[in-house]
Amino acid sequence: MKLPVHPARVSPYSEQVSPRRLPSYRFNRSGHRNAGSVDDWVIELELGRSYVTITKELARVMSRIKALYRSWAIACSCTSVYPPRHRAEWLDNIPEPGVRLRAERFYQQLDLLQAVRQQARRALLTESRKHHAVKLLRQIPSLGPIRTALLVG
Repeated sequence: MKLPVHPARVSPYSEQVSPRRLPSYRFNRSGHRNAGSVDDWVIELELGRSYVTITKELARVMSRIKALYRSWAIACSCTSVYPPRHRAEWLDNIPEPGVRLRAERFYQQLDLLQAVRQQARRALLTESRKHHAVKLLRQIPSLGPIRTALLVG
């Protein structure tokens, strides 16, 4: 049984659209509602979140690698620490075998995360190309493809 609601207690915001339902009200240029825009929006939102998370984790692993070398008083101010062709030189600078093994594990993480990040980037850009707003936002000089995809998502 529903109790009657006093008119003064009715919120003026009760008629507003929930932010979760907002994407279903997106319209195309001709004024018609887009079919399936909620699913597209959610997919792009999750792709954007995963890309940002993977990028942050990749930066953390890179910081861990440099911190490992610095903890052994090995100067590493450049980015030549990361590419596979220079790794053997850098690993030879570590005298302790256990620490060298730890650095190799960090390099394994780095390689895997770089591959996953590229997959996430491709998926995000592929999904963002479906939106008309991306073409308009890309005309702004300071907005690149990733930032535009994150804005739309």
